[in-house]
Amino acid sequence: AFLLPIDTAQPEGSLRGIAIRKSDRRISGNFGNSGWRKPRTPRKANRRITMFVWPRFGWDPVLAGNPFWAGIASTLIVWLLFVAQGIFFVPYALRGSAGVILTRILVTASMPGLLGIRFRCVPRFCHVHSAETFAKECKAMSKKPLIGLNADFRSAKNETPAFSYLATAYYDAVSEVGGVPVVIPPLAEPADLPCLLDMLDGVILVGGGDLDPRRDGFMLHPTVRPLDPRREMFDRALIAMIAERRMPVFGVGVGMQLLNLSQGGNLFLHIPEDMPGSLPHRDPLDPEHRHGLELTPGSLMEHVYGDGELRVNSMHHMAVDEVAPGFEVTARCPDGIVEAIESTCEDWFAFGTQFHPEAESASALDMRIFEEFLLGVKGKSRLIRMVA
Repeated sequence: AFLLPIDTAQPEGSLRGIAIRKSDRRISGNFGNSGWRKPRTPRKANRRITMFVWPRFGWDPVLAGNPFWAGIASTLIVWLLFVAQGIFFVPYALRGSAGVILTRILVTASMPGLLGIRFRCVPRFCHVHSAETFAKECKAMSKKPLIGLNADFRSAKNETPAFSYLATAYYDAVSEVGGVPVVIPPLAEPADLPCLLDMLDGVILVGGGDLDPRRDGFMLHPTVRPLDPRREMFDRALIAMIAERRMPVFGVGVGMQLLNLSQGGNLFLHIPEDMPGSLPHRDPLDPEHRHGLELTPGSLMEHVYGDGELRVNSMHHMAVDEVAPGFEVTARCPDGIVEAIESTCEDWFAFGTQFHPEAESASALDMRIFEEFLLGVKGKSRLIRMVA
């Protein structure tokens, strides 16, 4: 046996494993626990180094040009092994024909070194492409999408400490469609948000109480039950950063209202007063109150629900009035109240529903909205634009 010199590189930030550069098809990466002897750390990033490793099962030797010193090194190693085998390890009785055979094998093995040729191993299972593309493909194949869910907040009262909470139905729905839910607490310092969003693939803005109209220059209506100030401040900072990054986002209930409001739209503060004669959208005596839905052809809602009569749950008294620039209405109640909006921007997958597809009163068909959101996060949605 003999050692084979391999020319490798170890770029900064590379994945554990192997990648092959298309330009020179050299193996690069971090070989820490992959079965190869770990190379010494280069002084500079991308500095090319040569190491000697034993060939492993499942790798194909490929001839390639070798620097002069590497050829000399491999030659010396082979001849040293020849001397050791011939003098110390071959019994005297076997130094006849066996010695001749051994000599021929070792001389043959030394020829690559004599000719200045080295062996290089290329993995059979790996396509030749850039290290960056290889890393992205590994990331896409090796993990489920991480979906952030903003938590609600309740301030301390009397002897009850402040705490955050989140309805189980949200993260159960994300898990059921193949995502990994990540709870986003209402941080006291929104400056830490970039670190958190860097790890997420998409965000679902959950429902809750009412947005405080005073933050947007309107009078407080008596029926408004504002969110806790800490949650609302955090949620506004969260949606602003999501919009800036063009992250995939799905708003539910007040989450859709916040999405519309943050992008320049406004809201009805109380449907019975702002839209006299409208259908009931909230029934305190019936938590499973439902009404019909009219869908816009070609939208995500139409793709999810298809044709036929459709009824969704309803538990709100505020609603979208003017739709923000860059968004369009894709579902309405028969009385004209907006029930779903979608982004018309080609570079932003964003939509929202006024109804709650995660609630116990939702139908099994409503779960497909979460499926479409996950497909959009993965870039596999049938609709190129963000729809809802």
